Amino acid sequence: MKGFIATMLDYAKYGYFIFPAKFAKKQKLSHTSAGKSNGNPWGYTKDPDEISEYWRRWPHAAIGLPTGPMNGLFVIDVDTPDGHDQEGRESLMKLEMRYGALPRTRMAESPTGSKHYYFKQPPDVTIPCSVSKLGPGIDVRGNGGFVIAPPSVRPKRGEYKWINHALIADAPKWLLDLVAVRSHVLKAIVLDPKLRAIVLKDAGKGVSLLPEDNPPVYATMSAEDLELKIRVALSVIPSDDYDLWYRIGAAICAALGEAGYSLFDEWSRSSSKYEARACERKWRYCRKLRSIRVETIFWRADRHDRRWRTLYRRLLSGEVAA
Repeated sequence: MKGFIATMLDYAKYGYFIFPAKFAKKQKLSHTSAGKSNGNPWGYTKDPDEISEYWRRWPHAAIGLPTGPMNGLFVIDVDTPDGHDQEGRESLMKLEMRYGALPRTRMAESPTGSKHYYFKQPPDVTIPCSVSKLGPGIDVRGNGGFVIAPPSVRPKRGEYKWINHALIADAPKWLLDLVAVRSHVLKAIVLDPKLRAIVLKDAGKGVSLLPEDNPPVYATMSAEDLELKIRVALSVIPSDDYDLWYRIGAAICAALGEAGYSLFDEWSRSSSKYEARACERKWRYCRKLRSIRVETIFWRADRHDRRWRTLYRRLLSGEVAA
């Protein structure tokens, strides 16, 4: 097990986001979600502590590797008849005969024999996920998708294995032309000189839609109001569950910084397991979990008792005293 965790930490060391995946019949899912973890889709992360905690909780989880811009790669999945509706090898041969052979790149094999071809995803393109668009039995995993990465094991089927250890190659132009949607710059005529100056100043800087590049912004909420909202939400969340305890702590730290420790300590005291030193140690650990967001607290509170929101609004309006 230690060797498996070391392999997962290698993914993080090389800058790849991963998450704990599971198999549900023919589906591949995450053991967790954005709301239940750090706010990222599937709970993906490259934080070593968070990864270790995931696999402590789900020791037999597979490695989910998101495709698309966050990891800078996409995958061509060539199916085999074993466990699939279509055969993809013949389709790939036809593509290579028409356009040219694929370059040498990192490849993996699934337990059913499907081949996964890993390619770099250029930053200026969107590569949608697709099924048999390139040809029968050839799937594409790009923006919004993921693959199961080696050395994951599918119960009763076998192991995902690397076929080679080649570097991930640039995709050939013909492949990008078939799978990618290029970003187009729309030119607009701005007549107002002041507005034009503002637009030109920001031109070319781009906008990212990735969750990790867009943390929640509470521009209209003061620190006092945000703390009040968190405090009211915590009033309906028990602090006895260890996994929930440290995630809530990380969310408080992300929202309030060091000023949030007293609130974390106060909430922790409601548990019969409370130990002051353990709380201090866990807070130091919480500082490292940058990817867990304050929405985790509100989502959890909703699961326990949504009436906390009504109380918060009444406190905010002064209808009831804090």
